Amino acid sequence: DNQMLDGRTREDGTSCGFGGCRYSRPADRKDSFENWSPKLGLSYQMSGSKPRENSLLFVNIARGFRAPQATELYRLQRQQTSADLESVQLDSYEAGFRFQSGLLNYELAYYQMYKDNVIYRDSSYFNLSNGKTDHQGLEIRVDYAINNALNLSVNGSFAQHQYANDQLIAGVNINGNYVDTAPRHFGAAQLNWAITDALLVELEWLHQGSYYMDAENLHRYQGHDLINLRADWQLGPQWSVNVRINNVTDVAYAERADYTSFTEERYFPGMPLSLFLGVQWHGG
Repeated sequence: DNQMLDGRTREDGTSCGFGGCRYSRPADRKDSFENWSPKLGLSYQMSGSKPRENSLLFVNIARGFRAPQATELYRLQRQQTSADLESVQLDSYEAGFRFQSGLLNYELAYYQMYKDNVIYRDSSYFNLSNGKTDHQGLEIRVDYAINNALNLSVNGSFAQHQYANDQLIAGVNINGNYVDTAPRHFGAAQLNWAITDALLVELEWLHQGSYYMDAENLHRYQGHDLINLRADWQLGPQWSVNVRINNVTDVAYAERADYTSFTEERYFPGMPLSLFLGVQWHGG
């Protein structure tokens, strides 16, 4: 329900300079979306002697969707007067293996995903929903109790995300290019050490792989590695102290990086070396 004047004018109906106002207000309209999201999962618990009895095979097939957001439908730019958008649809296929025992637990999964009706803004600043992307990857998770005091957890992802539709951006057809701001690999590892029943220390490593900052695949962020340290100390029945040191090596990194023709390379810096101290009291 548009409570203002339709089109690219100011609120009073006068025109903006430089060829018109940036945003266009569409006329009143009603949009509705109907989608279905089925899911099928199968698992097989292996039998026999150890380690087979601790092993599980699984397969998942699912469809998900996302209806267009209000800003995508109605916050239009330049000469676009309406946006006839479809719901974004994602078909996913996953197969994996899971093993669980007292000391060692791990899971390995391979997936493929196909996304249709991807909503994007073209070179004319029109909102469209005919984009496609393909995704495939391998995910791994391992938990290992080294002994009664030490525990190691590792997880990682190795993936490939690509555009699968013909679309020209700055004269470049991005079909087959890697999806911008989507790293191909990332992971983490945590080593927990229970020094005593009251004192727990955790050393953490975080890895962020490189990725392209633009759909044309011309500018790349190199990724980063971070080290964090945490400690929890139970002083008694009611008091506890926790210490957290983030980015121990004080690495300069970006939480997110992208590239636009207006700003060129743009970085959103992450936190430098930071120390946090907390004291908790539990009433009883």
